Amino acid sequence: AYLALAAPGGLGLHTTPTMEKSALRAPSSYWLRRGDSQRIHYAKVDGQAVSGSSSPKPVLLLNGFGVGWFHWERTMRPLAEETGATVFAMDYLGQGDSWPVDCDDGNAPSEQGLRYSIDDWFDQTVEFIEAVVLPSASSKGEQGGQKVALVGNSLGGLLASVIAARRPDLVASLALLNAAPLWGGNLPGWDARLPGPALPRLVGRFMYDQIRAPGAIRDLLARTYSDASKLGALPEEIRRVTDESEGGHAAFASILWARPASIPKAPKVPKVAAADGEAADGEAAAGGDFYDALRQTRCDVFLLYGAEDPWCSPPFGRAAMRALQDRQKTPGPLAAAGAAAATTASTPLAAQYVELSPCGHCPHHEAPDATTRLLARWLGGDRKALGSGATGGATGGATGAVGDAVGESFGAVTAVRVQTYAVQSPWEAALAGALRWVARTRGGGDQQPRGVKRA
Repeated sequence: AYLALAAPGGLGLHTTPTMEKSALRAPSSYWLRRGDSQRIHYAKVDGQAVSGSSSPKPVLLLNGFGVGWFHWERTMRPLAEETGATVFAMDYLGQGDSWPVDCDDGNAPSEQGLRYSIDDWFDQTVEFIEAVVLPSASSKGEQGGQKVALVGNSLGGLLASVIAARRPDLVASLALLNAAPLWGGNLPGWDARLPGPALPRLVGRFMYDQIRAPGAIRDLLARTYSDASKLGALPEEIRRVTDESEGGHAAFASILWARPASIPKAPKVPKVAAADGEAADGEAAAGGDFYDALRQTRCDVFLLYGAEDPWCSPPFGRAAMRALQDRQKTPGPLAAAGAAAATTASTPLAAQYVELSPCGHCPHHEAPDATTRLLARWLGGDRKALGSGATGGATGGATGAVGDAVGESFGAVTAVRVQTYAVQSPWEAALAGALRWVARTRGGGDQQPRGVKRA
């Protein structure tokens, strides 16, 4: 059976029978949210219990679209064992096993007015951090300096970056695994709030049934992995959660029509350099993108990308590193929304970019050994997680020079620390320009982002 993670009724946590037994499957539970109208499913591994040591900072794993916390099962427990950290993974509302209570494909009272957008997942994740991940600080109405390390893949990488930019008081560090630079269809004619008009719901129903067909799930995933044999039972697990939900069609329609994340543009040059504790002079315009969020983060960032990813490929990783290099010139996190300006060039922020090969869009699932070891070093405070001199044993394989970078082998997978971030071809320059144009012309979410706090 699922293990209880809190006293009965505490924080609205409830337990339920397990799906299957696995040596790597973490204990899971539910957090009841919004007046018990939403059941948010999550898993937790107590690092002290499995490793004998403890880390003061918990870790929250944020998955990509269409999967669930189970996508982390090859990494979650090993990461807790290596770091001693308590590791959480959570299903977004409308995905995995997180759904409104008694949902009825958009028609139940618990679904009225609900929208499945990245801004709503932002709210859910921030509330989860405060209510579950950092419960002692939340119960006292303050964070007490305690923060969480965020690790995000694909959509989860974008979401983690937005949280770090808008809520720097909660985030100790970021690790982004093939982060998606765009999210939100922003299709016309509907604000994506349920129940929604008939035509979008018909479109959502048709597309949802097409994309979740058993053969379609496996074919789509196989295109994003460099080795399709590493998929294991993932397609069947995805099909299971889509079969068990009663709200998938409406949720998929809402996702298609939902707006992008609320991210103000990062000013390139501040009008007046603001001191710590003071608001920056001037306002940042709305309509920013993933790279604007990265420029406004004020924590250390680790980029870990599968080199053979056909979607979020190495050019996107290099663009992310260029944005992170701009952070020293950018005012504090979302200064326009009233957050305190953070320090600039006087306090350098660490960033590292590592590529894994052969590996596709999901390094934590396709190359779990390399991913776990590199993340463990990063979370342990090693800001040169690759090329720090560690060789052999439990910490990794042989290290050495690979071109202009430092390389390390983890079985059949090679990790390379990339040190050149410049645009490498006219095609890459055109891609970067097109991506920024799409992000800016589609518009962001709420014009005035909610929940911005000072670091």
